[in-house]
Amino acid sequence: MDLANTFHLLSSTGLSGEPYSIDITDEPKIPVYTCFPSNECYGRYDTEDVVGQGTHPSRLHAKTKSIAEFLERLCLFNPRPDLLSGPYMFADNGEFADPGTFSCYSEEQVGNREAFSDNVRKKAYRWLKCHDYFKDSEIMVPAQVIYLAGVPDDYQILRESISTGAALGHVDESRAFDSGLLEALERDACIHSYLTRKKLSRVTGFHGEIDDLMNYLRRYHLEVYPFVVTNDLGVPTVMTVILDRTEIGPAVSVGSKAAFNYSDAVLSSILESIQCRGYARLMKNVEFPGGLPGEDEITTLRHRLFYWYPRERIEDIGFWLNDHETVEFRKLTKEATARKEALDRLHQRGFHLYVADITLPEIKHAGFHVLKVVIPELHPLYLGEQAKALYSVHHGSIPDDSKLKPHPLT
Repeated sequence: MDLANTFHLLSSTGLSGEPYSIDITDEPKIPVYTCFPSNECYGRYDTEDVVGQGTHPSRLHAKTKSIAEFLERLCLFNPRPDLLSGPYMFADNGEFADPGTFSCYSEEQVGNREAFSDNVRKKAYRWLKCHDYFKDSEIMVPAQVIYLAGVPDDYQILRESISTGAALGHVDESRAFDSGLLEALERDACIHSYLTRKKLSRVTGFHGEIDDLMNYLRRYHLEVYPFVVTNDLGVPTVMTVILDRTEIGPAVSVGSKAAFNYSDAVLSSILESIQCRGYARLMKNVEFPGGLPGEDEITTLRHRLFYWYPRERIEDIGFWLNDHETVEFRKLTKEATARKEALDRLHQRGFHLYVADITLPEIKHAGFHVLKVVIPELHPLYLGEQAKALYSVHHGSIPDDSKLKPHPLT
């Protein structure tokens, strides 16, 4: 679909305000747009933590991304009571997703994992009807692993609610599913790489658009480190660390992206890192006027983002910056994967893939849907240190490294 038409249709929902950009004089001139709720939306939905951002060299593309992210988050924070059932307990009859598969804490954290998972299965939950992708059937999934906000009554917490896997796309296209799938794979690869201090390969030898962007960022005294974090699932995944030693902006900004090819993964991860940097610099004195958060205060994405602001944080990722291999971008461009290959690898491992349609009516009317792809066996990217996840079916138990700082991934 034409980008201008997409922007027009997304705006026609009436839920978003006009995206705006605040330019900082001594920052790279790459458009970063922010989108807040419209006045009409404020009166209709829960909007307290709903905001969208988009970064792209094209202003129209950045504005469109900001509205899309805003609408994704609006859906995540506004569960529709008419679509929820329960609360009631899990029944092992094939109609319910096993709540125990969402348990992400190691025996070091909870003692006997088997007993912990059994206890999780005995709790009462609110449930949302989803699509079991591999069985091509309906499945009931605990609502708390889908939404970021509570539902009309209380229910037991399985793990921290996160946005991973939520994406918007046109109903006639595969974008929402593909984006949600790739994000779930990206987060799994990145958090495991950090928690295990995995030795990474830094991408070098760029050309064309990416080389131009790297050179442009260097003019602002920014050091750009794109690392390959692709794991055994084989989907091209790149994490970019941008360092700023000037103390003008955040010292450490991290962006990541999985894609079906490395060119898209590298470029998108750099843009994600720039987006994180811009927000941190703009909001530092607004959000934390009394000082930056300490390790024991990290409970949200914002806390985590600003924890990595000081220059002394750079040495805390020295195990990546000072001890890595290199790989030529030219070599990576010959590697790619396809949706079917990624799905086959997940299926072969016996992983589950659930798809929730959380679209609000106004968005559906405009011809779009918001889906959330949930793969319980992958490692979750937790945001609060109190919800630190050290177990997944994919990676098993990860020893708690007391010398490792709270992760910089957002």
